[in-house]
Amino acid sequence: MDYETSLFKQNALKMVLQEKTNKKKDFYILNVDIEDYDEIEKSFGAQISRYLKKDIGNYLNKKFKTSVFEMNKNSLTILVDKNEKKIDIDKYTKDIEERFKQYWKIGKSKFVLKTHCDFLEYPQDLTSCKTESDIISFIEDCHKFTKSDSYVKRVDKELVENRNRNSTILQIIETAIEKDGIEVYFQPIYNIKEKKFTNAEALVRLKDKETIGFISPEEFIPIVEKNGMIITLSNIIFEKVFVFLSKENVCKKGINHIEINLSGVQSIDSDLPNQMGQLLQRNGIEPSAINLEITESIAILSASMLKKNMNELKEIGFTFSMDDFGTGYSNLAQMVKVDYEYIKIDKSLLWPCFDENNKDRVKATLLLENIITMILNLGKEIIAEGVETKEQFDFLKKHGVNFIQGYYFSKPLCMVDYIKFVEEKNA
Repeated sequence: MDYETSLFKQNALKMVLQEKTNKKKDFYILNVDIEDYDEIEKSFGAQISRYLKKDIGNYLNKKFKTSVFEMNKNSLTILVDKNEKKIDIDKYTKDIEERFKQYWKIGKSKFVLKTHCDFLEYPQDLTSCKTESDIISFIEDCHKFTKSDSYVKRVDKELVENRNRNSTILQIIETAIEKDGIEVYFQPIYNIKEKKFTNAEALVRLKDKETIGFISPEEFIPIVEKNGMIITLSNIIFEKVFVFLSKENVCKKGINHIEINLSGVQSIDSDLPNQMGQLLQRNGIEPSAINLEITESIAILSASMLKKNMNELKEIGFTFSMDDFGTGYSNLAQMVKVDYEYIKIDKSLLWPCFDENNKDRVKATLLLENIITMILNLGKEIIAEGVETKEQFDFLKKHGVNFIQGYYFSKPLCMVDYIKFVEEKNA
């Protein structure tokens, strides 16, 4: 217990949760979140803020006749047994809302606080939680799983399901990294001038047929990044691509290079040029066989360190693409400041031009035409992503785009199928 505020700490909450869950008790969890606590602490100091929290704790203690826990600096938590305490939980939460509409007085200062109350029921809202630590983590995160604008925010079932899915995906990723469950697929890129497939983009896939099936990289990559595993995953991808190039000698099959996406963390790692050099030496391949893709948002947010790394990697012999142009900042100055050989136009710029239901179709087409002209005038090559129809292909070809990537030619292929595809199409 904190003797200054009479609030129990998180460790005490963990012990009480353990006791209740072991006895299979059903209970409510109320978490009062003081949204402007940081501002009050900054303006009035730590001591006044602590006194304020003590008063709130005393109010909750008297109201529910139960212990009050300091979940974190900004929130207080209480547990209320469903069976032992015959209370009208809706009435009590309404009372809390009304109380927080009034001011709290500390010395000569009066505070009207901005708060809300997260409301959960155990066990039905916390079926994914296996330990007391899981429950505490869920309580701390529960504001992410509520949609209501009302004062008392009940957990939204759909958002809980999303959280559970994310947890499952994280476990799948950890297992895949540990047990070589990461696969690299290749999506062929057609070269209009040479009339063959000269490039390909390396794309990561997870082997998981038993748990939840196919998991899109758009879903699992953010989870990897959030949990600090992106460097590990990126290293696996690079190693697999370099080994593949070394064993298959795809350059003799008409392939000029393979494109690999650099993560944000990788792109600003000062040791990146050294790591890439070691990979080349270890696998005996030429640097020109690798083109490194960088998203435009990373290029802007990490400009200084990225440019230093790019210069060193270019000296080694690597080339670069700006990936997903049109999805983020679309900072045109980056194409001048940073020496990219290729600009990859995202499908979000292409598809609206061919959507018959798009009332701005003409404007979208005019915009894309001008973007293509501008990029070509800057001396850059263009790779169009997401090309799925002959109409799209003909339009891009007419306007001078030389590289085409998308399902019009091929979906991403596993290594074996990619080799067969190249041997057949480039024969």
